[in-house]
Amino acid sequence: MPIESSEPVPARARSLLLNLYRDALEADEPRIYSLAIEAGVDVTGSKIGYFHLVNEDQETIELGTWSAETLRQCQAVYQRHYPISAAGVWADCARHRQPYIHNDYPSLAHKRGYPEGHVHLVRHLGVPVLDGGRVVLLVGVGNKAAEYDQEDLACLQAISDHAWRLIRQRRERVSLEFSHRHLRELQELATIAIWQWDPLERRLQCDASLRRLFGLHPGADAAWGLESLLRFVDTRDHPAILDALRDPPGDAAFDMQIGGVRADGTAIALHLRGAAFPRSQGHGFILRGILQDVSERVEAERIHHQAKHDPLTGLANRTSLLAHLESRLHNSRRQPEDNFAVLFIDLDQFKPVNDTYGHVVGDEVLKIVAQRMLRATRKEDLVARIGGDELVVVAPHVTGMPPAERLAGKIAAALAQPMHVAGHDLSITASIGIAIASPAYHTAEQLLAMADDAMYRSKERRRGK
Repeated sequence: MPIESSEPVPARARSLLLNLYRDALEADEPRIYSLAIEAGVDVTGSKIGYFHLVNEDQETIELGTWSAETLRQCQAVYQRHYPISAAGVWADCARHRQPYIHNDYPSLAHKRGYPEGHVHLVRHLGVPVLDGGRVVLLVGVGNKAAEYDQEDLACLQAISDHAWRLIRQRRERVSLEFSHRHLRELQELATIAIWQWDPLERRLQCDASLRRLFGLHPGADAAWGLESLLRFVDTRDHPAILDALRDPPGDAAFDMQIGGVRADGTAIALHLRGAAFPRSQGHGFILRGILQDVSERVEAERIHHQAKHDPLTGLANRTSLLAHLESRLHNSRRQPEDNFAVLFIDLDQFKPVNDTYGHVVGDEVLKIVAQRMLRATRKEDLVARIGGDELVVVAPHVTGMPPAERLAGKIAAALAQPMHVAGHDLSITASIGIAIASPAYHTAEQLLAMADDAMYRSKERRRGK
């Protein structure tokens, strides 16, 4: 019959609990299992005992730990997923979530037969351990010389409950240690240092990763502080850092990219990030954050940008333009109503400027032209330079000639404004050809060629006037 456990822990279990805590605090999980079941056997005067985990599915048991005397009497077999449905009355604790005493085990009508090699049971006491509404452990002892009573049950329940506390603490500690180790590994891989700034004490604390970040020996500059950090930061970024740290508000948060230099003189790019957090003691707050070496990422972004942009003007280059056109054409085939316009721009007076004033002045003119085109177009438009004085604008959602011509007129007016370069007053005009995309244009090159042809026709018409 089921027995309720409501009595306090008997005195005879207390010394065993103290020993369990003393021996198990630094033990691994299997060792805790063994210590707990031996304590359970000892406190109840039993001959045999087991300590089994109930799996997350609540339908299977991990058969894994038996007392030393049990193993001497029978051949126990480890099993990771033993079905509760296949277990005998000893598993009623899991089925009904309450302890059971069986003082006449052989006479139980609903018991199961023993597996081969199992020790013969005369008496049995089993208790469950519950956590968060789930059964997590089944602990049992057997073959006490006298009958099991309520005090035996209370002792075994106490041993089992405290063993689970130790197991849970051990798992939490292992998980925390793993998280810390994983964080350290990530810090080493990503070169991230952790810092903390106390606005009241004006004190900066950093972990050891900061020295590695700047290429210093581990023991160098043990008294690391704000002044130490600023020695390795570009002086142009000092004001921004000091502003972020000087009298920050309680909701402060900042994210900035700064320049730095390693101990060997190598320039590096740094990502500085911080936010305010309440103090663990007292009033006010502290700033915590990270400092990361992002040199490789910045260099990769620079190379990626160079591969897609004109180095003189910063506009998209021909490769980027063609990829963009192919993408737009693909979309227009799927959604024919989502067409776009392509404007091909040729600077009419650029060659004389280059020949008369030299390439330095010509380059400055191209930079001014690029900026004027960016201001004359929309944010969603792509502006590209594909040759010496040839530029292209891709204007999405411009599906007809009238709006495309209005955009072309706006660009032409912006470029026609006088410009003063290196002491020279210059004037540039532009010839612009327009092509409206549709699914009939199969490639980006074909569409670009049509806009180019339209530009030459425009240039010829202007010459004939």
